[in-house]
Amino acid sequence: MARKHTAFIMNSRRADSRYFTIDESRETVSKDRAYDPNAKREKRVTYTFKTGATYDGEWVGGFRDGYGEQKWPDGALYDGYWKDNRAHGKGKFVHIDGDIYDGDWVNDKANGYGVYHHINGAMYEGNWRDDL
Repeated sequence: MARKHTAFIMNSRRADSRYFTIDESRETVSKDRAYDPNAKREKRVTYTFKTGATYDGEWVGGFRDGYGEQKWPDGALYDGYWKDNRAHGKGKFVHIDGDIYDGDWVNDKANGYGVYHHINGAMYEGNWRDDL
């Protein structure tokens, strides 16, 4: 079961963006070490990805899991909850142009209730599905 979970994460297809990339997810998961569903959540030192992005937060094994903040080299920022290396739960994403989405996330996408504030003052408040 544990190997199936790791294989699923490593091979799963999802919409890549320049922020929540599959390469970043794969970078911290070891093919040599099986996924341990009983591993304890722990806070670690800031991790720097090969992309230059940094993650400061909680981990379960090689997975970002729990509360954490990820910053990308261009200034974009996600501050919120993670599950199995994906933005999942409550979180806030600050775009490089100043737009902000604050709300629910599922599998690295805005899903559920959230508020999007545009830098020009426009705002959308309501339900989201797959970033739309």
